[in-house]
Order: sequence, then C-alpha cells, then structure tokens
Amino acid sequence: MTEKSIYKQFWRYAVPTVAAMLVNGLYQVVDGIFIGQYMGGDGLAGINLAWPIIGTILGLGMMIGVGTGALASIKQGEGDLSQAKNTLATGLISLIALSPIIAVILWQYSHVFLSIQGAEGRVHDLAMQYLDILIIGGIFTLGSIAVPFLLRNDDSPNTATMLMVLGAIINIALDYWFIAILDWELRGAALATAIAQAVVTLLGFAYFFSSKAKMRLTFGRS
Repeated sequence: MTEKSIYKQFWRYAVPTVAAMLVNGLYQVVDGIFIGQYMGGDGLAGINLAWPIIGTILGLGMMIGVGTGALASIKQGEGDLSQAKNTLATGLISLIALSPIIAVILWQYSHVFLSIQGAEGRVHDLAMQYLDILIIGGIFTLGSIAVPFLLRNDDSPNTATMLMVLGAIINIALDYWFIAILDWELRGAALATAIAQAVVTLLGFAYFFSSKAKMRLTFGRS
C-alpha cells in the first residue's frame, strides 16, 4: 500500500514538473522564433548574448525556490506548520530583497558581460535593449522560476504548471503584438517576457495568501 502510494505521488509530481520545465523553455524558444522571423540574424545574436546573463538570474531564483521549498517540506513532514510558514515567508522576502541588488549589479556591468562575449555594434545595442527591460523586472524573473517550486512544495503541482502555461500563452501573444505589430525589436520581446513573468509571480504570491494554500501566509503573524 505504501509503495503504491509513493509511486502515485511520484507521478503526481513528476509529470507536472517536467511539463512546467518544458513550458519554461518556451520563453526563449518563442522569443527566438519571433525575433528570427522579424529581425533576422542580428536580433537572434542579441538575444543569445543576453540570455546567459538572464540565466544567472534564473539560477538564483531556482536556488531560492528549491532551497526554501525543501526546508519548508521538511518542517511540514515534522508536523511543524508554523516553522514551515516562517521558512516560506523568509524565502519570499529573500526574493524581494535580492532583486534590487541584482538589478544594480547588472545595470552597472551588463555591458561588460556582453563585451566579454564579443558583442559589439548593433548586436550589442539589441542585447542591451533586452537586458534593460528584464533588469528592471528582475524580481519577476526571479519569482517566475522560484514561485512554481514553492507551489509544488505546498502540494499544488498542477497549480504551478497551470501558472507557467498561462505565462507562456501571455508571452506568445505579447511577442506577436510587440514584435510583429509594433516593431519594438528586442525591447518588445523583453517586455513580453517580463509581463508574462510578472503574472506568474504575482498570482503565485497571491496563492500563498489564499485559503487554498496549506502554508497560508498572512500580513500579520503566520
């Protein structure tokens, strides 16, 4: 009975998690499709040079999401729901606190990171278009990768996946509008991504203050 339960739980979490990771990869793929179609080689080069820097932000978000989720799950397993909530709150506050630090560093040195990769001329300018928007929206870049991990650890893997699917749909629609219709180049691609990530982050944050959350947070004491 226990083995069957573990097997069922494994697939309950594994399938949505794999699906969510595939959906998350769509952000870069969809941006690349629209940019390649409407901007050509320079646009693709610009976004490819920008993404390693954005990947660093995503890595930090994943670190906070996975670490916080694991610690919160341990406390839930021990039956200490209050400490689990405190751990979750600490993780969310860490995301907020880390965002301006990352933004300042990247705002000052992003051009250096691009130059190290060999970016110059129009390609450099296009990459900076992309980075300028996503640096400002860094908290949403962090949150879009961290919050789904926290949702899964709150026993809501399907909710996490649905949020990421919603973000991908918004990203595709806005990519078409900003790039194909308004011709905003990489600035438009970045804005589409930032808005999609903001929706995922804000809805994920809201979930933890709703009655659906097992580790429900309040604005007073948790």
